[in-house]
Amino acid sequence: MTDQQIKNEHRDRVIHACRLAINHAGRLCGAMQGFVERLTSDEAFGRPDSLVKIEDCKFKLDSAELHLIQAVEKLYGLHRKKKSLDHHHYTDLLMLLWHGVGDCLDRRNGAGFNGPLQSGEQKYQDEVVLPLIKQSFETFRADQRELKKQTSLDRIL
Repeated sequence: MTDQQIKNEHRDRVIHACRLAINHAGRLCGAMQGFVERLTSDEAFGRPDSLVKIEDCKFKLDSAELHLIQAVEKLYGLHRKKKSLDHHHYTDLLMLLWHGVGDCLDRRNGAGFNGPLQSGEQKYQDEVVLPLIKQSFETFRADQRELKKQTSLDRIL
């Protein structure tokens, strides 16, 4: 495996975890669920018009939905990334989702920040998404160590 393959696999695992978070937030906010799920599908990543759809809808949205769409936009940025990912590449995305759910709930029922569904979003991120990302980073580092070891052995031989 090459260094770039290791980076790409890590990126894909982080994208998968972020996609789960986005779709979870979309279900909590309701109105954007179908649109968000279509934009985060594998086939949407390959279509050039997907980013145009994101840009077009950003100007028509209130803050809750806007946060969700901005998170999807960040997901597309992660998908295009060729260099190694760091925690700041996904933390902004997760924070947008947390705020989006809070805004959505505040508008819907006055629960607002730290309401039960927003706490549910945070719990989902803590118990599902972040462990997947942490595991991906551990696998990434182990794969890099193995590649370095293999490269050193190849030089000796």
